[in-house]
Amino acid sequence: MSVPRSVIVKTMVTIKDVNTTFEFFKNLNNWESGGSLKNIRKEKDDWWSCDLPLGEAKIRLRSNKEFGILDHDFKANGAE
Repeated sequence: MSVPRSVIVKTMVTIKDVNTTFEFFKNLNNWESGGSLKNIRKEKDDWWSCDLPLGEAKIRLRSNKEFGILDHDFKANGAE
């Protein structure tokens, strides 16, 4: 039997322009500012690698600008 995956939902409210904010966060290199992600680099197949305090992780963005959805897949420490 498989274990259900953990899901964390976060909502952000800003007074900035929605399109500008969306484009800012769609660029993973911007995620280094103010967060724990460091040394973000583009890999193959839409995945990005980054360094965290506890090791390396991989991130893949999933977005739909029309509906304002910016989601991502996250794999910590080489987990599949």
